[in-house]
Amino acid sequence: MALALRLGEHDVAPERLAVSATVSLGEVDGRPTVVSSALSVSAGAARLDEVAFRAIVNEAADLCPISRLFAVPRSPSILP
Repeated sequence: MALALRLGEHDVAPERLAVSATVSLGEVDGRPTVVSSALSVSAGAARLDEVAFRAIVNEAADLCPISRLFAVPRSPSILP
């Protein structure tokens, strides 16, 4: 979603845009845990070279709430 937004803000209408996620689960401290997440992006955008496309992908990653969630240290609090 963030990638489509950033492409639109750069006035790029891709002919094709596909994004998939591969999430791996593992056991950490005896509990099931997401241990990795990787996105694969494929697009057809005639106006963009690879360098420009990668720059927009990086902009989108900075905007993506899920990417930002994984980048933030967790600090749970216990309320009375």
